[in-house]
Amino acid sequence: LSMFVADFAPAQVGNRLRTILAQSKAQAVGAPVKTVKIRVLDDKDYAEAIKGAKTLVLVDFYADWCGPCRKLSPTIQKLADQYDGKVVIFKVNVDKAPSLVRNLAIDSIPTVLILNQTGEVLERLVGPFDLDTYKGRLDQHLKEQEAKKKTGQ
Repeated sequence: LSMFVADFAPAQVGNRLRTILAQSKAQAVGAPVKTVKIRVLDDKDYAEAIKGAKTLVLVDFYADWCGPCRKLSPTIQKLADQYDGKVVIFKVNVDKAPSLVRNLAIDSIPTVLILNQTGEVLERLVGPFDLDTYKGRLDQHLKEQEAKKKTGQ
């Protein structure tokens, strides 16, 4: 693959291919590819985890038996990897957190909540969306959060 890419100018190589090459090189030299571990919360530890967050929080409500949830899982992992240090990402298995599901009115899965540091729901996204949709929403909320900090709100 590296020999194939070497024949082309860097501008001709797509972002995806560059990412694959970088990961291949990292693995070839023994460097681990960074993957952020996403913590799964339940009824007992949800409030504590959210309260301890210092930035935006994204929570993915899912179930193991849910096809669309399984489809969304790699997207949530990519968000965790790309927004590490900017957004805290958790998952909640709805089958193991019935009180939380009831209290937050989670009627369909997958449901993704974006919360501020106080636990207030800023946005609710129901159904699976593509990576760019989630990134756009997170970027917008991060931008708004930064503007509030600058104005002292």
